[in-house]
Amino acid sequence: MPVRVEKSVDDPIVTFTFEGGLDAETLEQVKLQTTQLLAEMGTFYAVIDLQRVETTFGEALALLGSSSVPALRADPRINYVFVGQPIQDDPINQMGVPVFPNKEIAFEYIRREIATNAPGQSGE
Repeated sequence: MPVRVEKSVDDPIVTFTFEGGLDAETLEQVKLQTTQLLAEMGTFYAVIDLQRVETTFGEALALLGSSSVPALRADPRINYVFVGQPIQDDPINQMGVPVFPNKEIAFEYIRREIATNAPGQSGE
């Protein structure tokens, strides 16, 4: 399977792990799963793991960004975090979305974000 989707048990986090090539069938699969997840969960963090794709990080982002997958475009219900190795100075990487070298660091970042934005936290 070119994409594996895993929901976190304890947190509103869904990991999309892409492997191999990105094609229309894979993007359609992601679209269907994302629609189901939005209906089920509402708002969530999407960890887009591009470590095992056959293209460069920037090319993968361009393909995902140009797709018809609503979840891979601006949807205020989804907070994106990417995992991969961007090529320095590649203009496609300038999306303003956090990019981490591995999933562990990405999950630490998300959990800090969740704790910071939880109701009743200072600053609200």
